[in-house]
Amino acid sequence: MEKEELYSIHMTKNPFLNAISATVYISLVATLMYYGPEHIGPADSVIIPIAMLSLLVFSVAVMGFIFFYQPMQIYFDGDKKGGVKFFLKTLLTFGAVTFLIFVFMWICFRIGLSNSYKNATYKIDGVKVELVNGVSEKEVTPGSAAKITTKYFGNEAKGDLNGDGTEDTAFLLTQDGSGSGTFYYVVVALKMKGGYRGTNAILLGDRIAPQTTEINGVEIVVNYAERSVGEPMTARPSVGVSKYLIISEDRLIVTK
Repeated sequence: MEKEELYSIHMTKNPFLNAISATVYISLVATLMYYGPEHIGPADSVIIPIAMLSLLVFSVAVMGFIFFYQPMQIYFDGDKKGGVKFFLKTLLTFGAVTFLIFVFMWICFRIGLSNSYKNATYKIDGVKVELVNGVSEKEVTPGSAAKITTKYFGNEAKGDLNGDGTEDTAFLLTQDGSGSGTFYYVVVALKMKGGYRGTNAILLGDRIAPQTTEINGVEIVVNYAERSVGEPMTARPSVGVSKYLIISEDRLIVTK
C-alpha cells in the first residue's frame, strides 16, 4: 500500500493543520462554556449541566482522535517513524499556538484594564456598561431616541476587598431609563496591575436616599433609606437599611 493511501483515512496529512484545528476548537468550546450559561434563560437552566457535560465528552473524543488515533493508525500501518513524527509535530504545534493565544489574551486583558475606575466596565443586570469619565449612554433599542444613562454617583469607600494587597474602591452608580425611575447600584472597582476591573452591580433600589458606604475588613456596608412597603414613590425615603456585601471570586455578592 502506498504511503499516500495510508494517510487517506486521517483528518489531514498535515499535523500542523491538525494542531491549529484543535486549538481553534478548544478556544471555541472554552468560550461557549464560559459565556454560554449567562445567556440562557432561567427556564432552560436545567439543561446547562447536561449540555456542558456532553460538550466536554465530545471534546475529549475529538482531542483523542487528533492526538492519538491518527498517529497510532500511521504507526500500525507500518510507518512507525511517521506516526511518532506526526504525534510530536501535532503536540508541539498545539503547544506553540496555545501559548501564542494566551499571550494575545493577556495583552487584550491588559489593554482592557482602565487606569481609572470611572472609565472601567461594570455589569448591570448581566449587561456590560462601559463608563467614560463616569458616564455611559446607550440607546434603549437600536435607533431609539430614548437612552439608558448610567452615572457615577459617589459614596466611595476604599480597602483591600479581595486580599491581593491593593486598594479597591466601592461606590454607587445610578441608572435612568425611559421611565421615571432612578435606580441605585453598588459596584466595586478591583485594583489590578495596570488599572481597574469592574465587578457586577448589586441593585439597592429605585429613588432611594443614599447615606454612607463603609468597608470593615473585606466587608462592604452600604447604608441608605428607602420607603416602607406600600408607600408611594412620592413619599420621602425614611426606613433605614444596611446592605452587607463581599467580593467572592471577583464577584460582588450580598451576605445580608
